[in-house]
Amino acid sequence: MVKNISDNLSRVLNESAHSDRNDIWLWLHLITHNVQLPATEIYSPGMRQLMADALAIDPNLVEHLKNIRHSQLLPEESFRWMNEGKRQIEWLHSKITFFVGAQGFIPLTGLSGKDLLIARIDLWNVDTTQKGLVLKDLHSRWNEHKRGDKYFTWFSDNEDKCAIASDWMSKRADPFMANYLPFDTFEGLLIFFDKASYIHEQKLFHVEKIKKRWSQQKYRQNMSGKAQCNFILSERAIERLNKLATTYDLSRAQILEILLQMESEKKLYISEKIKVIKAINSD
Repeated sequence: MVKNISDNLSRVLNESAHSDRNDIWLWLHLITHNVQLPATEIYSPGMRQLMADALAIDPNLVEHLKNIRHSQLLPEESFRWMNEGKRQIEWLHSKITFFVGAQGFIPLTGLSGKDLLIARIDLWNVDTTQKGLVLKDLHSRWNEHKRGDKYFTWFSDNEDKCAIASDWMSKRADPFMANYLPFDTFEGLLIFFDKASYIHEQKLFHVEKIKKRWSQQKYRQNMSGKAQCNFILSERAIERLNKLATTYDLSRAQILEILLQMESEKKLYISEKIKVIKAINSD
């Protein structure tokens, strides 16, 4: 956000417009010009005064840096599409390194996420035309990349599924993926697979294995408090059981449980059946 400010740095620069982004860019550029600035002072109340003191020593550097800033800083609108959270920023960090390089950038304490990403782009020593083309390409590639999320939509409705996926992958992922484990959210799962760079077949393999483990776990949970019973029924009894299951759209086990529960509570049919049997046997 741009705001007006009046302090020693604004007087040295001869401009009142101020933004944190410009301050970060200026701080980093002064460091690249061998100006000694403590990294821990970024975002500190004395940050702008330290830069004012450094520029006051070399007034010729002021116009030089202002010209560079004009040629290298894209307008804020260029970054507005970067609004989809941590996963998008992580993905963009990994891709922008290909263009700006991994060396020559001094990380600053307290600078992270989108602010760090923009700072890397701002400090990249090419003109705004080239930067704009790269960001346009990255925007298109990001939208294309998200289409691969269809493999993972099954996980999106339940964080327990993500936790099972985390446990599964922790035993199978390469050691360099340790920084992205464990995860227990859908975003964390997507970040993990973004970083893992599995091919299509590998993604499908792991997803299917995780789904199977989820089904096995749910089955075990559903079987809690239940035991398997094996007994022989007459063909007539099986026919009746199947007909009841079809009529009420229930499983045969559910039909049996209902019948047992009702007989246990009402005690109507078995006692009557026993009376009939006894009457027949006494004749």
